Amino acid sequence: MMCYTTIAPSPTGRTTGPQTSLARPYICDDPTVEDYMFESKMAKASDYPYKFPIKQARETSKKLIYGVGVNDADYATQPMVYGARYHCAFYETWKGTIRRVSAEIREKRPSYKDVTICNEWLTFSNFRRWMVSKNWYGRHLDKDLLTAGSRKIYSPSTCVFVSADINNITTGTPSKQGVAQGVVRRGRRYLAQISIGKNTKHLGMFDTEKEAETVYLEAKIAKLSTLISVEVDSDVRVALQNYLKYVRTLKDG
Repeated sequence: MMCYTTIAPSPTGRTTGPQTSLARPYICDDPTVEDYMFESKMAKASDYPYKFPIKQARETSKKLIYGVGVNDADYATQPMVYGARYHCAFYETWKGTIRRVSAEIREKRPSYKDVTICNEWLTFSNFRRWMVSKNWYGRHLDKDLLTAGSRKIYSPSTCVFVSADINNITTGTPSKQGVAQGVVRRGRRYLAQISIGKNTKHLGMFDTEKEAETVYLEAKIAKLSTLISVEVDSDVRVALQNYLKYVRTLKDG
């Protein structure tokens, strides 16, 4: 019999921590439903797994999400469990994707001006069906890696889940100064820099933009090579290898 993790209620009604149970969890009465994670914004409850989905009666919302998305979930995507609000990871990822192609974001972030989403993913259940089949937990939805150099649409054929490091190094934001990516103009000279995790590493000052860009691309190639060597997802690894070839053409071009 499969073993599930549940949250035990205290006499005050608050959750006290995970317990192991050989019975079906109290929050789901469907034995055919698979186990997935509900992400909570409550710090102490964020890592507790629940049987997914939590079956609570609801009607498909008639209100469009950001004016275009259809939430057709037949379960509660933000249930309350012993006073803690839990959020369906599939729904939150889908909603965030719809938001990134909304008029509001396009206006605030020029890099998203021409980004769209396929019609299939405008409906939540279609997106969820795709996400369930992927290695998504602890990863970011990325539209850039599989379409190096274009990055225009969120769809099953153009998206993949990647680590934060991969997402960071494969996402290119156009320079506000009108210079190459990884380059900052400093007076009459040019600074080369690369983002690694949450930090920015300075690579040196150069007399020309081309010199600075070349050093940045060399550092990017080295970082990509390291990420490829430790990536466990075969699809992501192949995509990284293709992206590495693309970056090398930029350097040699």
